[in-house]
Amino acid sequence: FDTKTATICSLVTILFAQISKLVSVAVGTGFAAYDLSIAPVMVVGAIAGGFIGASLNKRCSEAAVEKSFNAVQLLVLAISIFNIVRNAAA
Repeated sequence: FDTKTATICSLVTILFAQISKLVSVAVGTGFAAYDLSIAPVMVVGAIAGGFIGASLNKRCSEAAVEKSFNAVQLLVLAISIFNIVRNAAA
């Protein structure tokens, strides 16, 4: 797959995985053990991000999407390394 198609497939997979997890928690332990105060903000952010991402996906070239993906991967790697070092020192 090209990067744009792979991104869409990945997001759909994540969506269904999260829906199944929500159903599993709802049927099993319930949500009482979780702090859901930030959930409305996360829902609004996810919906807005979906619309913005879809718009950018249509406007950007394959090369731009690939560069953005790589930049985000490097950012996540840097944050992960920072957190590992910070937690190892604590």
